[in-house]
Amino acid sequence: MKAAFAAEAIGLRPADDRLYRQLGIRGEMHRARRPWVARLEGLCPVYGYRREFLDPDIDYTDANGNGSRGVVFRWVLESGRFYETRYPVSWSRMGHRFLTATPEGDVVDVTEAQIRARWEEEEVRRRWANEASGLTF
Repeated sequence: MKAAFAAEAIGLRPADDRLYRQLGIRGEMHRARRPWVARLEGLCPVYGYRREFLDPDIDYTDANGNGSRGVVFRWVLESGRFYETRYPVSWSRMGHRFLTATPEGDVVDVTEAQIRARWEEEEVRRRWANEASGLTF
């Protein structure tokens, strides 16, 4: 089952995106206010998690004249996977959450402890399966 997650891009200005591209600015300064969702693929010793950043569908239907309010980013989440997201919740604050999609198609919050526990459990199962496959009777 799949579920949808959406976040408003408060403070995003499409005109600034064009200007940044013209100036060759592509780093964090350009993306600081953009919402993002990343599928977590495992642990990483450098960044904490291996992430695959998902491309959003961007909806300008309710955007104001300069695009600083009303621009909505949407992503499709697959059940059984873990996701991390960061998005503006006001002009001065960013939200940060860990999510998963249920088999019923709902998006629910999870904790980092739940994510790590699930991965540790899967690692134990993998090791057990590998050890069991090497046994001969």
